Amino acid sequence: MTPSTKPDVFSQVLHLPLRLLARDRLSILLFHKVPSTPDPLVPNDVTLPVFERVIDFVSSHFKVIPLEDAVQGIKTQRLPRGAACITFDDGYAEWLGGVVPMLQKRNLHATFFITDGQFDGVGLWYERIHAVACAASGPMLELSGFCMSGHMAEQFTAARCAAATLNLHRSIFHGIKS
Repeated sequence: MTPSTKPDVFSQVLHLPLRLLARDRLSILLFHKVPSTPDPLVPNDVTLPVFERVIDFVSSHFKVIPLEDAVQGIKTQRLPRGAACITFDDGYAEWLGGVVPMLQKRNLHATFFITDGQFDGVGLWYERIHAVACAASGPMLELSGFCMSGHMAEQFTAARCAAATLNLHRSIFHGIKS
């Protein structure tokens, strides 16, 4: 078997557990920002290459349907076996050049929930804090009372703490486990 025909380890490991968990249920894959490259302050964000692998796996193991069809299927108790929906929260202009073409290429449906102001350049509160952490000058960033009460920390360490705290808050608000 050549490397190009070798089964993807990702698919091999996840196939059975996901099929068992998804049996007779609707699976909803929720994404936020899907950057083309990793951000060191938000290392757990799904990047475009990872997103592509995820949707390739999902499209080959699930029946991706529009969210509207899923709601109707649940109401009528006629949800297709292995049904899955793909959703995106917040609204990022970079979706248009990244995730949208990938979804179109695979003819996959997705629902986009757009937060007011995102396409006008007004970031969400945690993105504005992230921007401040990235733009901070000097070797230190004071985060007293935010996540390191009373301590001064090296800029990168403090920013990572802030990013982790923001990811935790984002996870709580959106019901996602980071």
